[in-house]
Amino acid sequence: DLCCGEGSAAAYLAATEGWQVTGVEIVPAAAQAARALAEEYGTVVRVKLTAAAAESEAAAAGDAAPIRLSLSYTRVADLVRIATASVHCLPLPSCSYDVVFGQDPDGLAHADRLHAFREVFRVLRPGGLFYFWHHWIPGPGWPAALLAEYQADSITAAPRLSYQCYLEDLKASGLQLASASDCTALAMHHMRATAALMRAADDGTQPDAWLVRVLQYAERGGSMGIQVVAYKPME
Repeated sequence: DLCCGEGSAAAYLAATEGWQVTGVEIVPAAAQAARALAEEYGTVVRVKLTAAAAESEAAAAGDAAPIRLSLSYTRVADLVRIATASVHCLPLPSCSYDVVFGQDPDGLAHADRLHAFREVFRVLRPGGLFYFWHHWIPGPGWPAALLAEYQADSITAAPRLSYQCYLEDLKASGLQLASASDCTALAMHHMRATAALMRAADDGTQPDAWLVRVLQYAERGGSMGIQVVAYKPME
C-alpha cells in the first residue's frame, strides 16, 4: 500500500481478506498510527467448512459426507507490516508482491515519479498487478489553452504533474498498461467537501488558495485525476 497514511486500508484488507499487507509511509507519525491501528483490530476468527471423506458405510448407503468445521485465529498485526520509507526507494525484496496499490499516493506527485514506478516494477512478481488513483492532478483532454494557463499559474504550477506525464513514466518503467481513466467525479466530490468543511470550521478557516484555484480550473472544463491498472509482464 503506497503512501498508506494511518493504515486503514492495510488493516482492513488484512482483517477481512486475510492478506499479508505491507504499508509504506514516509511520515513517521502516520506510520506509527498505522501500526497501532493494526494492533487495535485484535484477532480475527475465520470459519472453514469442508466435506470430510465419507466413511465406506455412509458412501454405500448414499448418505452425504459429514461436514467438518475448522477455526483459525490470526492477529491482524501479524499480517500488517508498516515500513517508514519513501515510495522512491522501497525497502522490500524484488519479485515479492502480487499486488501494489495506492489510494491517492502523494509520493507520485514528485516530478521524478519514474523512480517510484521502477520500484513498483521491481517488487512485483511477474504477472503482478499495480493499481492506483490520484485525484488532484490535471486529467486527460484539457483544452490546450486552459492547461497552459494551469501550468503557468503561480499557485497550481508544478513540474510534470499531469495525466499524460504519469502515463509516460509508467510505460518507461517497464509496466504494461491495462487501463487508464480520469476520476473527475471523485476529485470534485472530495475537493468540494474539503472546501465546505473548511468554510464551516468554527475557527473561521477558509479553503487555501490552491484548492480554490484547482476547483476553478475543474469547473472551467478541466478533467481531474488518473486511475490506472497496470501489470508486470510475465518473464
